[in-house]
Amino acid sequence: MKKITKISIILLCLMVVSSLLVVNTYAKWKPEREAAQTVDIPGTGWNPAESYIVFAGLDSSNLVVSSSVDFSEIINFAVVGYTGTVAELVIPEEITVIYGEQEITGDVLQILAGGVQGFYFEDGEEYTGNYEEVDLKNNQFLTYIYIPASVSYVGNSVFMGCVNLEEIELEGSEIAINMGDYAFSDCISLSTVSTNGRPISGVSEYIFYNTPYLE
Repeated sequence: MKKITKISIILLCLMVVSSLLVVNTYAKWKPEREAAQTVDIPGTGWNPAESYIVFAGLDSSNLVVSSSVDFSEIINFAVVGYTGTVAELVIPEEITVIYGEQEITGDVLQILAGGVQGFYFEDGEEYTGNYEEVDLKNNQFLTYIYIPASVSYVGNSVFMGCVNLEEIELEGSEIAINMGDYAFSDCISLSTVSTNGRPISGVSEYIFYNTPYLE
Protein backbone atom coordinates (compact mmCIF):
# COMPACT_ATOMS: atom_id res chain seq x y z
CA MET A 1 0.00 0.00 0.00
CA LYS A 2 2.82 2.36 0.96
CA LYS A 3 4.60 1.55 -2.31
CA ILE A 4 1.47 2.47 -4.29
CA THR A 5 1.16 5.75 -2.35
CA LYS A 6 4.79 6.64 -3.10
CA ILE A 7 4.27 5.95 -6.78
CA SER A 8 1.13 8.11 -6.78
CA ILE A 9 3.02 10.98 -5.15
CA ILE A 10 5.86 10.71 -7.65
CA LEU A 11 3.42 10.73 -10.58
CA LEU A 12 1.62 13.74 -9.12
CA CYS A 13 4.89 15.63 -8.78
CA LEU A 14 5.82 14.83 -12.36
CA MET A 15 2.43 16.12 -13.56
CA VAL A 16 2.89 19.39 -11.63
CA VAL A 17 6.40 19.91 -13.06
CA SER A 18 5.12 19.21 -16.61
CA SER A 19 2.28 21.70 -16.14
CA LEU A 20 4.70 24.39 -14.96
CA LEU A 21 6.92 23.81 -17.99
CA VAL A 22 3.95 24.13 -20.36
CA VAL A 23 2.77 27.35 -18.70
CA ASN A 24 6.27 28.83 -18.76
CA THR A 25 6.72 27.94 -22.45
CA TYR A 26 3.35 29.51 -23.35
CA ALA A 27 4.18 32.65 -21.35
CA LYS A 28 7.31 33.13 -23.46
CA TRP A 29 5.64 32.17 -26.77
CA LYS A 30 2.51 34.33 -26.43
CA PRO A 31 4.18 37.79 -26.48
CA GLU A 32 6.47 36.66 -29.31
CA ARG A 33 3.43 35.56 -31.33
CA GLU A 34 1.59 38.81 -30.57
CA ALA A 35 4.64 40.84 -31.58
CA ALA A 36 4.78 39.00 -34.89
CA GLN A 37 1.16 39.92 -35.54
CA THR A 38 1.62 43.63 -34.73
CA VAL A 39 0.73 45.93 -37.62
CA ASP A 40 3.46 48.34 -38.71
CA ILE A 41 2.93 52.02 -37.97
CA PRO A 42 2.01 53.89 -41.20
CA GLY A 43 5.00 55.25 -43.01
CA THR A 44 7.58 53.28 -40.98
CA GLY A 45 7.25 49.65 -42.06
CA TRP A 46 6.03 47.37 -44.82
CA ASN A 47 3.47 49.12 -47.01
CA PRO A 48 1.17 46.69 -48.90
CA ALA A 49 -0.50 49.51 -50.84
CA GLU A 50 2.71 50.97 -52.28
CA SER A 51 3.01 48.48 -55.15
CA TYR A 52 -0.31 49.75 -56.52
CA ILE A 53 0.33 53.48 -56.28
CA VAL A 54 0.85 55.15 -59.67
CA PHE A 55 3.40 57.96 -59.82
CA ALA A 56 4.38 60.63 -62.33
CA GLY A 57 7.85 62.16 -62.46
CA LEU A 58 8.41 65.83 -61.65
CA ASP A 59 11.17 68.00 -63.12
CA SER A 60 13.13 70.76 -61.37
CA SER A 61 10.15 73.11 -61.75
CA ASN A 62 7.79 70.54 -60.21
CA LEU A 63 6.07 70.05 -63.56
CA VAL A 64 4.95 66.57 -64.64
CA VAL A 65 7.34 64.82 -67.05
CA SER A 66 4.96 63.45 -69.68
CA SER A 67 7.34 61.64 -72.03
CA SER A 68 9.86 58.82 -71.61
CA VAL A 69 12.29 60.87 -73.69
CA ASP A 70 12.64 63.23 -70.72
CA PHE A 71 13.17 60.51 -68.09
CA SER A 72 16.54 61.95 -67.08
CA GLU A 73 14.84 65.24 -66.11
CA ILE A 74 12.87 63.58 -63.32
CA ILE A 75 13.95 64.73 -59.86
CA ASN A 76 10.94 63.99 -57.67
CA PHE A 77 7.48 62.41 -57.94
CA ALA A 78 3.74 62.96 -57.65
CA VAL A 79 1.03 60.43 -56.85
CA VAL A 80 -1.50 60.35 -59.71
CA GLY A 81 -3.42 57.14 -59.14
CA TYR A 82 -4.03 53.90 -57.31
CA THR A 83 -4.94 50.53 -58.80
CA GLY A 84 -5.09 48.42 -55.63
CA THR A 85 -7.81 47.27 -53.27
CA VAL A 86 -5.86 47.68 -50.01
CA ALA A 87 -8.09 49.93 -47.90
CA GLU A 88 -5.24 51.77 -46.13
CA LEU A 89 -3.35 53.96 -48.60
CA VAL A 90 0.01 54.84 -47.04
CA ILE A 91 1.85 57.22 -49.36
CA PRO A 92 5.65 56.81 -49.15
CA GLU A 93 7.99 59.73 -48.62
CA GLU A 94 10.45 58.53 -51.25
CA ILE A 95 10.48 56.09 -54.16
CA THR A 96 12.90 54.65 -56.70
CA VAL A 97 12.01 53.93 -60.32
CA ILE A 98 13.90 52.24 -63.14
CA TYR A 99 13.56 52.88 -66.85
CA GLY A 100 15.91 51.07 -69.20
CA GLU A 101 19.28 51.12 -67.50
CA GLN A 102 18.60 54.33 -65.59
CA GLU A 103 17.47 54.55 -61.97
CA ILE A 104 16.11 57.61 -60.18
CA THR A 105 15.26 58.08 -56.50
CA GLY A 106 13.25 61.10 -55.42
CA ASP A 107 10.81 62.48 -52.88
CA VAL A 108 7.03 62.31 -53.26
CA LEU A 109 5.99 65.98 -53.29
CA GLN A 110 2.46 66.15 -54.69
CA ILE A 111 -0.83 64.28 -55.12
CA LEU A 112 -2.46 65.12 -58.45
CA ALA A 113 -5.46 64.08 -60.51
CA GLY A 114 -4.67 61.27 -62.95
CA GLY A 115 -6.81 59.62 -65.57
CA VAL A 116 -4.99 61.11 -68.56
CA GLN A 117 -2.32 59.56 -70.75
CA GLY A 118 1.22 60.21 -69.60
CA PHE A 119 4.52 58.67 -68.54
CA TYR A 120 3.71 56.94 -65.25
CA PHE A 121 5.30 54.42 -62.90
CA GLU A 122 3.94 51.62 -60.73
CA ASP A 123 5.93 49.33 -58.44
CA GLY A 124 9.19 50.93 -59.59
CA GLU A 125 8.67 50.40 -63.33
CA GLU A 126 6.86 52.07 -66.22
CA TYR A 127 3.09 51.79 -65.91
CA THR A 128 1.60 50.07 -68.94
CA GLY A 129 -2.02 49.70 -67.85
CA ASN A 130 -5.14 51.68 -68.69
CA TYR A 131 -4.56 55.37 -67.91
CA GLU A 132 -8.27 55.95 -67.36
CA GLU A 133 -8.26 53.52 -64.41
CA VAL A 134 -5.54 55.11 -62.30
CA ASP A 135 -7.46 58.14 -61.04
CA LEU A 136 -7.86 58.52 -57.27
CA LYS A 137 -11.29 60.11 -57.58
CA ASN A 138 -14.38 58.03 -56.67
CA ASN A 139 -12.30 55.18 -55.24
CA GLN A 140 -14.58 52.71 -53.45
CA PHE A 141 -11.92 50.81 -51.48
CA LEU A 142 -10.08 53.47 -49.50
CA THR A 143 -10.93 53.92 -45.82
CA TYR A 144 -7.70 55.55 -44.61
CA ILE A 145 -5.03 57.76 -46.21
CA TYR A 146 -1.63 58.60 -44.72
CA ILE A 147 0.20 61.60 -46.21
CA PRO A 148 3.91 62.07 -45.36
CA ALA A 149 5.57 65.40 -44.58
CA SER A 150 7.30 65.38 -47.99
CA VAL A 151 3.95 66.03 -49.74
CA SER A 152 3.33 69.77 -49.96
CA TYR A 153 0.33 69.86 -52.29
CA VAL A 154 -2.90 67.93 -52.83
CA GLY A 155 -4.63 68.98 -56.04
CA ASN A 156 -8.19 70.08 -56.70
CA SER A 157 -10.84 67.33 -56.47
CA VAL A 158 -8.18 64.59 -56.24
CA PHE A 159 -10.03 62.40 -53.73
CA MET A 160 -13.53 63.61 -54.53
CA GLY A 161 -16.22 60.99 -54.04
CA CYS A 162 -14.19 58.42 -52.08
CA VAL A 163 -17.35 57.46 -50.24
CA ASN A 164 -15.80 54.92 -47.83
CA LEU A 165 -12.89 57.11 -46.76
CA GLU A 166 -13.13 57.57 -42.98
CA GLU A 167 -9.79 59.05 -41.92
CA ILE A 168 -6.91 61.13 -43.24
CA GLU A 169 -3.67 61.29 -41.29
CA LEU A 170 -0.87 63.78 -41.93
CA GLU A 171 2.67 63.24 -40.74
CA GLY A 172 3.56 65.98 -38.28
CA SER A 173 5.40 69.01 -39.68
CA GLU A 174 5.66 72.76 -39.11
CA ILE A 175 5.39 73.35 -42.87
CA ALA A 176 1.82 73.74 -44.13
CA ILE A 177 0.36 71.40 -46.72
CA ASN A 178 -1.59 73.14 -49.47
CA MET A 179 -4.88 71.45 -50.37
CA GLY A 180 -6.89 72.46 -53.42
CA ASP A 181 -10.62 73.11 -53.57
CA TYR A 182 -12.82 70.00 -53.23
CA ALA A 183 -9.76 67.79 -52.66
CA PHE A 184 -11.86 65.57 -50.37
CA SER A 185 -15.36 66.73 -51.26
CA ASP A 186 -18.24 64.25 -51.22
CA CYS A 187 -16.25 61.82 -49.07
CA ILE A 188 -19.42 61.13 -47.13
CA SER A 189 -17.78 58.88 -44.50
CA LEU A 190 -14.85 61.20 -43.72
CA SER A 191 -15.10 62.18 -40.05
CA THR A 192 -11.48 62.26 -38.88
CA VAL A 193 -8.54 64.39 -40.07
CA SER A 194 -5.49 63.83 -37.88
CA THR A 195 -3.06 66.66 -38.66
CA ASN A 196 -0.50 65.83 -35.94
CA GLY A 197 0.18 69.54 -35.70
CA ARG A 198 0.67 70.15 -39.42
CA PRO A 199 -1.14 73.26 -40.72
CA ILE A 200 -3.45 72.94 -43.73
CA SER A 201 -3.42 75.79 -46.24
CA GLY A 202 -6.72 76.24 -48.05
CA VAL A 203 -10.39 76.85 -47.34
CA SER A 204 -11.73 73.97 -45.24
CA GLU A 205 -15.30 74.56 -46.41
CA TYR A 206 -14.17 73.84 -49.97
CA ILE A 207 -11.50 71.20 -49.27
CA PHE A 208 -13.89 69.05 -47.21
CA TYR A 209 -17.15 70.05 -48.84
CA ASN A 210 -20.03 67.70 -48.05
CA THR A 211 -18.19 65.59 -45.49
CA PRO A 212 -19.08 64.76 -41.85
CA TYR A 213 -15.71 66.27 -40.88
CA LEU A 214 -17.19 69.77 -41.19
CA GLU A 215 -20.24 69.01 -39.07
